[in-house]
Amino acid sequence: MKIVKKVREQKEGDPNAILKLRVELLRLCYSSVEANRQSIVDEMNARYPDCSKKSIERVLKEVIVKEKRGQDVRPVYYVVT
Repeated sequence: MKIVKKVREQKEGDPNAILKLRVELLRLCYSSVEANRQSIVDEMNARYPDCSKKSIERVLKEVIVKEKRGQDVRPVYYVVT
């Protein structure tokens, strides 16, 4: 019987790298009013490849909400406090 060892490949991105770049993520959200979440995640990952897409999505869920408020014509990203 042959024993096969699974080799784990190094995953791209550091799960904690995004924590240092939260301000950049917020700026990107506010500068791209009409963008969807996936395009923001892709843009952030393209600018900072050391941040994994999963960690960017996690931080987005924690700090950003897209909704209409008051006289808004369309939904806009807001920071959740």
